[in-house]
Amino acid sequence: DLLLVTFLRAKCTVLQYEASREEFEVMSMHYFEDEELRDGRCAPDALPLTAVDLTGKCAVINLFDKNLAVIPFRQANTFHVDDDLMHFGAGEAVGPDTESSCSVLPSYLIPLADLNVRRVRDMRFLHGYYEPTIVI
Repeated sequence: DLLLVTFLRAKCTVLQYEASREEFEVMSMHYFEDEELRDGRCAPDALPLTAVDLTGKCAVINLFDKNLAVIPFRQANTFHVDDDLMHFGAGEAVGPDTESSCSVLPSYLIPLADLNVRRVRDMRFLHGYYEPTIVI
């Protein structure tokens, strides 16, 4: 099981629960606070708007009403030849031969201007759809 924790100022962490040790393990940490992404905006007063795909394939975070950050999750048995090993943190490797059944792929940004959207009021993943529904 994964837990996505978001923080003020466009930061988030993905944790995985390790039942055998009864503790959480940090899978990835994301920092979207660069001046270029903020576009001169100050930190928001509330946590960023976040939506998680119902099938657990990705999470989407609204960053300063300028970008959507997509954090894809790799599901078990979906490894590809060209990227079958990913490195996280201090030498930890997550791949097809390790004990972890899920890992986090590199995040990417979708500029809201490319979608002709100025402000996202809400977003949700609907059953059967792979893209979030955005309320503007």
